[in-house]
Amino acid sequence: KNLLGRCFSWDKWGRRAPWFLTHLVVVAVATALMYLPPSLDSGVLCWWFLLCGSVQAWTLAVLFTAFASTRIEIYPTKEERSEVEAFVKVGAGIGNTLGIVPQLIIAAGSTWQARSGASASLAFAGIISIISL
Repeated sequence: KNLLGRCFSWDKWGRRAPWFLTHLVVVAVATALMYLPPSLDSGVLCWWFLLCGSVQAWTLAVLFTAFASTRIEIYPTKEERSEVEAFVKVGAGIGNTLGIVPQLIIAAGSTWQARSGASASLAFAGIISIISL
């Protein structure tokens, strides 16, 4: 009935950890694959980016929902959540900048080897983020 509930017991992992674990792996793979399109034809690229972007949007929506609901459980008062939210916003901005800007620079007119290296680094960073569980 509940596959995640059977694979990851709440007593050991908590209620939200299985959602983080499974969706972090999916978003890491989808992000890595985005930089490795099967063809550089404009029509193929359009569909490839749509597919990868849709998978990323879906998994990130689940991750953000799990993260927001976890914060409410951990920090029950409004004042605590307000303080934590400031750190979350700053950390998210720094993380996005450090994650996206180098990849865009590498992807601009790069070879397949450079893109595959960038994709491997994205996948590695995504998998390593599982440590936060």
